[in-house]
Amino acid sequence: MTKVKSILISFLFPVLFLKLMFALPALSSSTAETHEEWAGFLHDQMVQFMEQNRIPNAVAALVSSEDVFLLEGYGYADREAQVPVDPEVHLFRTGSVAKIFTWVALMQLHEEGRLDLGEDIRTYLDPELTFPKKYRSGDEPITFLHLLSHTAGFED
Repeated sequence: MTKVKSILISFLFPVLFLKLMFALPALSSSTAETHEEWAGFLHDQMVQFMEQNRIPNAVAALVSSEDVFLLEGYGYADREAQVPVDPEVHLFRTGSVAKIFTWVALMQLHEEGRLDLGEDIRTYLDPELTFPKKYRSGDEPITFLHLLSHTAGFED
């Protein structure tokens, strides 16, 4: 894949994701029938998006609580051997799109009062993890606000 096409795909998937996120209602309060309708909508959008942008493969999922309403592979994992994408087997790197999910999850926990964005992250993490303990080598602890704004000072 050319570098330009790779960059284009890296840009297009977040756009599709955001388009679908703003189109989807609050799934937790929807009925199973509505979830099935949205699963159909997502499937149709994926097919159309992949055709229009000549994307070779992808996986889409629509999950609410513990119910999976769509888990679908699109295209081929190996085009030459005509091996279709199996969403249970073939994994794709999400790249920076994962940051959106992480940010939303952290903000939901904060809104519920279960997470303080200004508190030391070590309060919430496994004590066995090794990482810098102080913000930019100073006295201030690293907080979720630092992580969300990419200012924690990590090199990697």
